[in-house]
Amino acid sequence: MARKHKDGDAVTERKTTYVNLWKQPATPVEGLAIAQKVLGQPIPPLEMGSSCLEISVGNAKYGEAYTVDWSRVKDRLWSWPCTFAQIELNRVLYRLLGSCLRLPHSSEVHALSLVPLKQIAELGFDRRDMHDGFDLAAGQTAFPAIWGHDSYSRTRILEKPNAWLQPLNEAKSGRPLRKAAHLWKKSSRLLVVERMWLTTMRMTSLVSPHAVLSNTWWPLLLREKVRRAEMEKVLCLWLNSTIGIMMFMGYRVETRGAWIEFKKPILEKLPVLDVYSLDGRALASILRCFDSVAKLDLMPIPAIDQDETRQRIDDALCAALHIPDLTDLRAMLAHEPILSMNVEFDDGGE
Repeated sequence: MARKHKDGDAVTERKTTYVNLWKQPATPVEGLAIAQKVLGQPIPPLEMGSSCLEISVGNAKYGEAYTVDWSRVKDRLWSWPCTFAQIELNRVLYRLLGSCLRLPHSSEVHALSLVPLKQIAELGFDRRDMHDGFDLAAGQTAFPAIWGHDSYSRTRILEKPNAWLQPLNEAKSGRPLRKAAHLWKKSSRLLVVERMWLTTMRMTSLVSPHAVLSNTWWPLLLREKVRRAEMEKVLCLWLNSTIGIMMFMGYRVETRGAWIEFKKPILEKLPVLDVYSLDGRALASILRCFDSVAKLDLMPIPAIDQDETRQRIDDALCAALHIPDLTDLRAMLAHEPILSMNVEFDDGGE
């Protein structure tokens, strides 16, 4: 809950209260009952054990409430603490944002070497820039592209260009003309999703054998040139892992239910694996995994708990990073309403 401070007020409260509703109150009376429940009782912090304030009206559970330190909210999306309906997933995300992994029902904390995306890579131009500089070409040109995102045909993390671009000779009506050579400077083999339909899409990132531009993916250009092609593969695997998907969901901008976007200023802050911190053995094992799964199909994200390819990605990262098995985490994520589209969410409790 937010309260505006007056000039000169001493800021003593550093907690933000989140009311994570699983369903909307059907009547004003139910809404008032929920508000009284939240205002009338102490609310535990998100990071404390398995505790939270359960919000019930009669025999029906409407959601949960918990607090988060303001320092963990400031400079991030305000919505991340209620990314998931399941509080245990929000706790996992809480720890991940602090570069640690702590799985539900475990007291072990595993350190991860995570850095903001912008520290190791630069995002390219957005889709408006592409349309201000190019048209689709009828034949091959000097500007290959991955155009569109058909989640039923694009199923693998290694994808060839599917289109060619032709530079514009003049600006389109009401738009500036962008120079093709300038746009091409931020082409890349590594791409990161710009928009997602969570119920059907399979990947958050992919690699192309050649540098490309795109109208539905952000080109992602690693800042270091040393072993760049290898590091692109490692980062692609990380972004498509269960942990990577969880982090993406915490940085999403919702537009319409399961239809989400990733804005450039927000995505630049996304914590990702510091691929340059890996030792030689870990790097080699992850690269072997990429080569083994690159031409295998991934299932849609809602089927993450049934996806053998995703499991192979997770297992390789777990072994390389010395973190525990993620099977239970995949099962919990598949149970999330925004993925399962189960409106009547049930956490499995009594």
